[in-house]
Amino acid sequence: QFGRPLPKTFEDRQFMGEYDRPFSEAEMEYQEQMLDKHRLKQERKKPPRFNNVYFRTPTCGGNRWSTRPPRTYPVHWKMRPERRERLAGVGVAG
Repeated sequence: QFGRPLPKTFEDRQFMGEYDRPFSEAEMEYQEQMLDKHRLKQERKKPPRFNNVYFRTPTCGGNRWSTRPPRTYPVHWKMRPERRERLAGVGVAG
């Protein structure tokens, strides 16, 4: 078939028959499962979303771009009273 010589012996014929015959149902199912598995791997996933990122100096150890604030990070910012009044309600959820 396709320019190849005909098999001379029964063993050659049996060997070539494995490649010339169409796939069986079980082989087709197996091939479909493998393709589905490969398609799932190729799906693009969105990267995780980071809301707050803190830059840490590289000497402190750990991740430089951490999502948790370092221990030295001020919890309560010092602010002038007039600025606090001006910004009252800004950035507050609800």
